[in-house]
Amino acid sequence: MIVIWSEQKWEGNMIKRITDDRMKHMHAVAEYMYEHANEYGLGEKKNELYVLGLIHDIGLLNGDIIGHETSGYELAESMGLENWMAQAIRWHGSSPTEYKNYFGYKDDSQIPKYLLLLWEADMHIGANGGYKTYDERLHEINIKNIKMFGTNDWDKTGKEIVELLRKFGRK
Repeated sequence: MIVIWSEQKWEGNMIKRITDDRMKHMHAVAEYMYEHANEYGLGEKKNELYVLGLIHDIGLLNGDIIGHETSGYELAESMGLENWMAQAIRWHGSSPTEYKNYFGYKDDSQIPKYLLLLWEADMHIGANGGYKTYDERLHEINIKNIKMFGTNDWDKTGKEIVELLRKFGRK
């Protein structure tokens, strides 16, 4: 059983709870992935993709917002989720270049479709679960990161993800 709280408390960069807005974001990412699975040729995995979208930020329960992808990956593995789902959680906050370099891939077409879909969903669903254009979502993330950290080191990553999605004709 997974328990997710509805209030968020900060201690440095550590999140102790997940907000209602984050829950709305996670649920809307799940819905987006389910609804768009066929467009990626992943219709047979709709239910698994829904679960992936629902838990892609589960690592926030474990602490540091900066490393929530890694802790989410570890939680997913400990829960016995399929490796591809755990890997998607691990890489959802990384750039396509980081992903390709890690696996030694040369071509964007080697990036798994389920990760592309997760990137797309995460870049279209705002912090409160509402739909955003890529540019609106990048702006929202930029403002949040500047407020929280005084900088936006993730901006380059976000722009690279959006550039790749647009390259593949995703709007």
